[in-house]
Amino acid sequence: MDFGTSDFKYGPIASGERPEIIENRGYFTDKTSIMQRISGPSREVIVGKDIPLHLEARQDLSTRLVHPMRNGIVEKDDQRSWAVVKELTRFALESAKRNAMHGDRLSRSDKENQARKICERDPATTEQEIADALGVSQQTVSSWVSDIKLRQKAERQAIIYKLNLLGWTQEEIGKAVNLTQQAISDKISDLPELVKLVKTLLDRGEPVEKAAEKLKIDLTLAWAILLDGKDDLERFTLFGLGEYQNIAPRLYNVWYFMRRDPRLGLETPGNIPGQIAMNVLYYFTNQGDLV
Repeated sequence: MDFGTSDFKYGPIASGERPEIIENRGYFTDKTSIMQRISGPSREVIVGKDIPLHLEARQDLSTRLVHPMRNGIVEKDDQRSWAVVKELTRFALESAKRNAMHGDRLSRSDKENQARKICERDPATTEQEIADALGVSQQTVSSWVSDIKLRQKAERQAIIYKLNLLGWTQEEIGKAVNLTQQAISDKISDLPELVKLVKTLLDRGEPVEKAAEKLKIDLTLAWAILLDGKDDLERFTLFGLGEYQNIAPRLYNVWYFMRRDPRLGLETPGNIPGQIAMNVLYYFTNQGDLV
């Protein structure tokens, strides 16, 4: 599946084949309308070629017709746009299921490709739901998407741990990652063991990048664990690299760096080297300050 700003594409994308394409939009229906009453079970959102059948007064379009990817992204709290994305996903899964049962059979590689795309796009879709749609077993889907699930789990765990280190409450973290407070508590209880594992690997001389890869955790989190409890000068020494001129604070206020440290933020046109932020924090804040 491919969610574009204007079109939604789904179906196999093999050599010589073309995916199905519908508009990336959804129409929120008036449940009291005649069309809704005669079309059977009520649907909150209509997608695909049925939308024109449900359109009503022109003045309603601005509130009922939603294009979720109009701006290229879907905001986390935009519930109507996410409802359209969910319905488009369901539509594509149902189409794949019908195709597997009655139409041209999807090849095994096509099904695997579809399963991985669904898992990437909508982590909330269960393996069983994907399996039912593609006509395979849940165990087969699990083998196709296990690496994606592991990465998503590691990414969520990293967010939980980082927010906990920043002082967020368990309730606040739960709202941010859509988990209960009890689930957050259970995951945070594993943090001391994770810290111990990271430090064990580092004490053995394992590079931070390798330790993070082995434990399937976020690299930023691995660095946070390594630097936790150290004073600022120790942090410069441990984190800094000579090639980025950040192994110690600069002695002068002319902070010129030949190269930006790629570990300190994404590269964008006009951005400043992250090493400048390191020096600003060292000279103009006290350790433990909330910035």
